[in-house]
Amino acid sequence: MVWSGREAPGPELCADCAEGQQEHCGLYMQGAIQCCAPFGSCASEEVVVCTSSGEVENVEGFMHVIDEEEDVPLLSCTRGLVTIADYVTELQPEEDGVDAFPLPHPATSSMPPDGFTATVATQSVTFTAVVPADGSPILVEIQDFKLEVKAPPESRPGERVTFDLSAPPKYQVKVPPGFSSGGCIRYLDSQGRSVQFQIPAGKVPGDSFTVLPTCMVVLVPPSVQAGEFLAFKGQGNWKDSWLAVMVPPEIAPGGHFPVRLPPKEKRTGTLTNKDLNAISIFGFKV
Repeated sequence: MVWSGREAPGPELCADCAEGQQEHCGLYMQGAIQCCAPFGSCASEEVVVCTSSGEVENVEGFMHVIDEEEDVPLLSCTRGLVTIADYVTELQPEEDGVDAFPLPHPATSSMPPDGFTATVATQSVTFTAVVPADGSPILVEIQDFKLEVKAPPESRPGERVTFDLSAPPKYQVKVPPGFSSGGCIRYLDSQGRSVQFQIPAGKVPGDSFTVLPTCMVVLVPPSVQAGEFLAFKGQGNWKDSWLAVMVPPEIAPGGHFPVRLPPKEKRTGTLTNKDLNAISIFGFKV
């Protein structure tokens, strides 16, 4: 079952009214019981719906509907229930990425705390450059951010080459029935975080698109080795905050790498165990 109603029908709706919701709100059935959930409902949410009999039930987590007669969930594997999760594929396991974490350090301070080396970071960028005739590295300057990149081995002198400094896509999304370009799809990821995807222009149900993570490119100073900690000022919700990250083993001094920014909810001071383990090395109390 795919729900895509614009509003949740109230408990006063009878079977005829619920049938009207199917026509006007885009209710799509694939077995199970007839019901309509709010537009964009996602995992972990409880929403009020109206069944074909006019009775109010809870959609628990947008993953199954509770059948009050049998008091058991109607799972997708038994009744063909389709959910938003069936339209989203997470392309990067959490452990495969490099995540920044917020530092409990005054944002007004011009320098990071002891144990962290200050560096610069920039938004993920894509740019085109001409391959030098002598094979020398290409210098990239973005405000205070400077780095050198090497042209691909197969490129030729004078050829224009495009460099992508962004992180690889994090999600692949298939537009569900009842959704259209410009609309938003809410989804609860494997880490329990609520994320929202806006459907690109021109996309229709059945089309797919990829979603990039919110990230920045961090420069590794020449004096910093893999395994050491860097600190930098973020962007967006973290514009005036110090963020930190450990240099991955495969990154050499003077190199650079993309870093995923923390989710917005971490602005409240909620840190993961991985964050706490990292900052406990330096004696912070959170």
